[in-house]
Amino acid sequence: MGFRNILFPSSYQVAQDTLSFVASNALLTKNINMLAFVRCGELFPVMLARTLATLDHLMEGRLTFNIISSDFPVDKAESSVRCQTRH
Repeated sequence: MGFRNILFPSSYQVAQDTLSFVASNALLTKNINMLAFVRCGELFPVMLARTLATLDHLMEGRLTFNIISSDFPVDKAESSVRCQTRH
């Protein structure tokens, strides 16, 4: 149908993991790229990097992702605070 990308948004209301949803849908196609939105602060940065690298490898380079600076489910803070690496 000519589509090149599918957007998989992140949402606290839906309560589903975006990367798991992308992984399951990647099995359904061979040509279309998947764009996953990931909220900063939800995953430890090293584990997020490993997960994204693994998923992109399994999808043969068809993964694109966007890291979102957004509020946490129960906390509101400035963007600079939300995107700091947590130790």
